[in-house]
Parts: sequence; C-alpha cells; structure tokens
Amino acid sequence: MAWVSWDQLEDLRTYRIGVVRGYRNVPEFDALVADGTLKVKEAANDQLNLLKLVYGRLDLAVIDEQVMQHWLSHEPLLRQNADKLTFAKQLLGEPTMHVCFIPGEAGEQARLLLNQGLQQIQHYQASGSGNAGR
Repeated sequence: MAWVSWDQLEDLRTYRIGVVRGYRNVPEFDALVADGTLKVKEAANDQLNLLKLVYGRLDLAVIDEQVMQHWLSHEPLLRQNADKLTFAKQLLGEPTMHVCFIPGEAGEQARLLLNQGLQQIQHYQASGSGNAGR
C-alpha cells in the first residue's frame, strides 16, 4: 500500500478524494473543496467510500478512524479486503464535536446523562486505566 505524503492540504490536489455528501470536514479542507483546489467525489456514506478505495475508484477518503474500524469489522466485503486499506497517520485536523438537545425536561435529562458519562471517561483516562479516545 502506497502512503500519500503531504505537507499542506493543497498537496492533495492530484488525488481522487472521497467524502460523504452533506458532511462537513475541517474548515481548511472544506474551503479548498469550495474554491475548486481539491476535487472530491461524494458518496452517500463512509461504507461506500471504503468500497471505492478497495476497487481503486478513489485514492483517499476522509473518514474517522473509529468509523473505518467499525466498517472493517462489520462489513464482510470490507473485512475480506482490510489488507488493502490503511488509516493515514497524518490527520486533516481535529474537528470539534457539538451536541444539541431539545428544550424541556427530556432534553435536560439527556444532557445530564451525557455529562455524567463524559466525566466518567475523563476520570478513567486520568487514572491511566485506558484510552477511551483522543
């Protein structure tokens, strides 16, 4: 498997890059797509982009590493071809995550549960017991 080496996102201009239709990526990448510097091919979902990689229809795909691992574990065709796919060590960036809740008691309850779970993860990571994410 050939590694793609790049210093700036503009260096990716010669590659066929798969993205998921409607997904936002890091702002710098999306800006280069919007101004035509980077050419992307849209797919309905990450699974299709991975299959396009397997069959050589893409050179790269923008995907979260855990999502990729999920599909490699759960999709038989991808599992059979896992040796043809690798996750790049160089990331496009670290996007932020946001959660929205509906107003009212149910939304407030969901927010409290999420915050409790996040505190448990932080405690687990701080204790050195494991790596629950980046």
